[in-house]
Amino acid sequence: MKLSKIVAEKYNGSVPSIDYRATLREASKMMREKQCAALMVTDLEHFDPLQYKGLFTALQFVGALAGGADPDRDKVGDYMLMRLIVATGEDDVEYLKNVMVRHKLTHLPVIQNKKVAAIISMADILEVENIEKDIKLHWLSDFTGAPGGDRNQVF
Repeated sequence: MKLSKIVAEKYNGSVPSIDYRATLREASKMMREKQCAALMVTDLEHFDPLQYKGLFTALQFVGALAGGADPDRDKVGDYMLMRLIVATGEDDVEYLKNVMVRHKLTHLPVIQNKKVAAIISMADILEVENIEKDIKLHWLSDFTGAPGGDRNQVF
């Protein structure tokens, strides 16, 4: 399966981002509001959608706090990932899962048309894969007449 399928199913086109000068608390509030665990980091004073400074995830937030950071004073820019591994919509999902495991990544920015189109997580990938497996299982059950195929059947 290509990553573009997951991006099309999961994302509406907006990529959550935060200024590198924002505090850790501001980042955590934004993650909660947007219900996400990763933010692209930018310079909002000189914003360029093709130029991100890095990625800030919940993992960086926890690491910062565990290291003694003050959430009201310390800045996102001090804890963000700057060397990013990115994906494209044409990448194979199996390959990306291996990359994420090998590099211990929870999120990958996805580049389409020379800009960040989404931030994909391992959970996003597994969710879509599990839905596809459920659909195949139900189809096979319906096709073979095996129990569980007819959801209207009374046991």
